Amino acid sequence: MAGLPSNPISINQAPAYGDKKQLDKLKTGLTSTPMTGVPVPAPTAGRPPTPGGGSAPASPGGGQQGLPPEHQQLFDQFAQAMRAAQILGQAAKQPGAGPWTLFYAQVAQKQYRELATQIRRDTPNGVPPAEGA
Repeated sequence: MAGLPSNPISINQAPAYGDKKQLDKLKTGLTSTPMTGVPVPAPTAGRPPTPGGGSAPASPGGGQQGLPPEHQQLFDQFAQAMRAAQILGQAAKQPGAGPWTLFYAQVAQKQYRELATQIRRDTPNGVPPAEGA
């Protein structure tokens, strides 16, 4: 067995069938669409470029057009309160939950309900205001 190499993989391998085609395809930076086969730029690592070029302005809440800032602030607070109520509610259900965890879970639930009521009252939602309100 002196004539057999200890490692069956050679360092100087010739490309296998299809490898060269795939490597050449990567060099061009193009890929083809599955249905039509039209060459399009290949995706690269990182975030996709913005349509207008440059970096997109960071806007909380997805940048809804025409939404007043005070309403957006209410919705952001509501989302945070909902998440806090969910996390603390789950923690309060655990067997080892102490009195402080239960207390903060109740506080988070109360804030969540209050913000929901405030949003319902202060933002237009398609429901006409009640008479005498």
